[in-house]
Formats: sequence, C-alpha cells, structure tokens
Amino acid sequence: MKILIVDDNVAVQDIIRDIVEVDGHIARVASTIEEGLEKVDSFEPDIIFLDSHVGDDEGIFLVTRLRDENPDADLNIIIIKSALDHVPTDDPWIKKDVSKPFKSEEILGA
Repeated sequence: MKILIVDDNVAVQDIIRDIVEVDGHIARVASTIEEGLEKVDSFEPDIIFLDSHVGDDEGIFLVTRLRDENPDADLNIIIIKSALDHVPTDDPWIKKDVSKPFKSEEILGA
C-alpha cells in the first residue's frame, strides 16, 4: 500500500514511516496541509495518516479541502490525535483515529 503521513513533527513522520515501511508499504511524508494536498494528487495514497494539528491548521482542514476539490474520491484517513482532540465520527473518509503516544501495532492495525 501507498501511505501518506501528514504531520508537522518530523520525529512522528519518521516513526510512522519506519513502522509502515518495515511492514512492506511505501510511505511519503508532508509537513503542511498544502504539501499534503500536492502529495495526494501526485502520490495517490491508499491511506493517509493525518495529524489532528498540522502547523497552525486543524488537520481536518485537509479533509475539507480534498472534499471540495474531489467530492467523489474514496479516501481512507486515519487521524493521529492527542487524548483531548475530537475526531468527527460522521465523516466516511475518516476510518479510524489513533491516540498519541501510539504503539506500532496500533499504526499497523489502523
């Protein structure tokens, strides 16, 4: 599978990338919402690991922008969140959420 990791924290990017690549997946990273949008178009990921906060933006802003640009897409988004973050439960693109700190098994299971 092709996996895109959208997170502004390089350490988190590296951890998730290492976990999924060891499991045989291809991973790319993006550090901003804009970079994430570009990589969705160029890389066409099967799964997007999306931090709940990317820089000064809410991670869900990426979902909103993707939906505006391609409402018929069928995306699989996993939100990486802090314990206090709220994740929408009514969005069909958001398949799961994983709380920080996470374990390798949680990333792979998602």
